[in-house]
Amino acid sequence: MGYSQDKEVKKIDSLLQLSSEYKFKDMLKALLYTKQAVSIAEKMNNNELVYNCYLELARDLSNLNLNDKSLEYVSKANKILTYKSKIQQAKLNEIKVINFAAIGLDELERQTINEILNSLSNEDSLESKEIQARTFAYLADYYEYKENYKKANQFINKTIKLNKEISNPKTIDTYIQKADILMKTQQWDSSFIYLQKAFDEHKSRKNQLSQYNLLWALGDYYYLSGKYLKALDNYRKSLEDMNKFKVVDIECTMSIKENMYRIYEALGDEKNREKYYTEYQKEYTQYNDVN
Repeated sequence: MGYSQDKEVKKIDSLLQLSSEYKFKDMLKALLYTKQAVSIAEKMNNNELVYNCYLELARDLSNLNLNDKSLEYVSKANKILTYKSKIQQAKLNEIKVINFAAIGLDELERQTINEILNSLSNEDSLESKEIQARTFAYLADYYEYKENYKKANQFINKTIKLNKEISNPKTIDTYIQKADILMKTQQWDSSFIYLQKAFDEHKSRKNQLSQYNLLWALGDYYYLSGKYLKALDNYRKSLEDMNKFKVVDIECTMSIKENMYRIYEALGDEKNREKYYTEYQKEYTQYNDVN
C-alpha cells in the first residue's frame, strides 16, 4: 500500500473512531462521520475497506431504527465482497440479526443467529469468541421476548462465561440483561446481585462515562418489585445522567416516563401523573413519526 493510500486508510480509521465516540451522544453526528469514511473508501476502490465501512454504516442506521436502509447497506456489503472469511460473514449476519429483531422477523432472526453460531463453532480466535458472546446475548434477548426465561437465562450465562475469555466484553450490558431476566421470574435477590455487579464494573473503569442505563435498570428493578419511591428516584437520576452526558436514547426516556406516570397514577398524584403522561405521549408520537 502506497503512502497516499495509507494516509487515506488512517483518515478512515479516525473518522470511524469519531463515529464510535458519538454513538451515544449524537447518533446523527456519528452517522455523518461514518458516511465520510464510506465516501473515502469508495474512492479508493478497496472492496474490503468498503465492505467494513458499509457494515459500520448499516450498524449506525439500525441504531437510528432505519432498519430498511440498514439492510440495504448489508446487501451492498454482501455484493461488494464476493469471498468472505467466517468472521466477515458473521459480522454481516450480526447486523442482520439486529435489524430482524427490530422489525419483528422472528424466524429470520433465529435462523441468522443459528448461521452465526454454526459457522463459528470450530473457531477459537478472540474475535470469534466476541461475536459468539454477543450472539448468545441476542439469543437470550430473543427468548426473553418469547417469555421463555429458562432458555434466556441459559444463553445469557453462555455470554457471561465467554466474557471472561475475551478482550472487549460488554460486561455491564450483560449483567443488566441477566438482572432483567431474573426480574421477570421475580428472583429479586439474584437480580439485585447482578445489578450491583454492573455498578461495580462501572466504578472500576477509569473513564467514568454515563451510567444512565444502570440507573434505568435499577429503576425498573424497584418498579417491578413495588418499591415505587426508590423507582422514581432512580428514574430521575437516569434522566439527569442522560442530560449531563448529552445522551440521546428516546426508547429509554419513553420507557422511564411511561413507568413514572404509571407510578404517580398508583400513588394518586394526578399532577405528576399528567406531567409525565404528556411527556411520554409527546415522545411516543415523535418516535413513531420517525419510524
